[in-house]
Amino acid sequence: PVVEYIVTPYLVYIQPPREEIKRREIHAECFLDFVVNQTVIRPDYMNNPKELAKIHDMINDLKSDPNITVNRLDITGFASPEGTWARNEYLSENRSKALANYLASQYDFPRSIYHIFFGGENWDGLVKAVKAGHMEYKKEILDILEYTPSAEDRKNKLKQLAGGVPYRQMLQTIYPRLRVAICKVDYNVRNFDVEEAKIIIQTRPQNLSLNEMFLVANTYTYGSQEFTDVFETAVKLFPENEIANLNAAISALTRNDMELAERYLSRIKPDGYPAEYNNAMGVLALLQGNYESAETYLRAAAASGLEVAKQNLEELAKKKANAAEIEKKNK
Repeated sequence: PVVEYIVTPYLVYIQPPREEIKRREIHAECFLDFVVNQTVIRPDYMNNPKELAKIHDMINDLKSDPNITVNRLDITGFASPEGTWARNEYLSENRSKALANYLASQYDFPRSIYHIFFGGENWDGLVKAVKAGHMEYKKEILDILEYTPSAEDRKNKLKQLAGGVPYRQMLQTIYPRLRVAICKVDYNVRNFDVEEAKIIIQTRPQNLSLNEMFLVANTYTYGSQEFTDVFETAVKLFPENEIANLNAAISALTRNDMELAERYLSRIKPDGYPAEYNNAMGVLALLQGNYESAETYLRAAAASGLEVAKQNLEELAKKKANAAEIEKKNK
């Protein structure tokens, strides 16, 4: 009998560029309860202890890390969309200032790093909440929100719908959740050498850059569990980054995990890294038995000068010849 030929894929990882300054940001949302029409934070009022704890946990975590320098705190307040725009802007901005004042009383950051913003009336949050809920007149409410351009007209139509019953319900159940303050912290992380990075990846991988993780991976045996784990960690921390996705896809292909490789490759714009992307797509198609597609991708990669693509074309030729021989034998 003719033995099936097992393809040996040839893949190449991309080294991410070095970040001279590793700038990061993190944010926490808190839904603070204020006494009606007041803008002073009472830390023990209603749900405030739990909500303020979200921000404390985030900032304390950063302050306890000696490798981190906090640059700025942006506090953006959103208003629920009832009442006048001017009133909402006043309440929202002053509540944001109240949060900044509260944090300034808790931490030793210079006041100059606090920045206050008014996020506007939180219409997006209202749409999201209505879509997620199961309230009566849901379709009619969403139609008003989507097809009424003027904010004032929107408010009036919501008040008038079904005698104002759904509006009163939203005022009680949804609107309080729209009065949200978002605290965003902008910070720098110092750079690490490879030996430091090998320790950091076990404890605080979010402090590493993609380049630092790549260098860590290359201290391990190619294809080993430790080696592939680094690329999985990288793509979890940088899910939008194309190099992270391409390297994770290549790692998956070396393990013959085609489903995972396909998922990572689908996140990449083909024009970003044409040669390496085309090579990975070609290998995926080859392993899936789609030889025509494999040839198209691999020829494109080879034409870009990628040597491993030429080796994969040889593998493709061997696999096709082997498949033809098996088919002939079975006839």
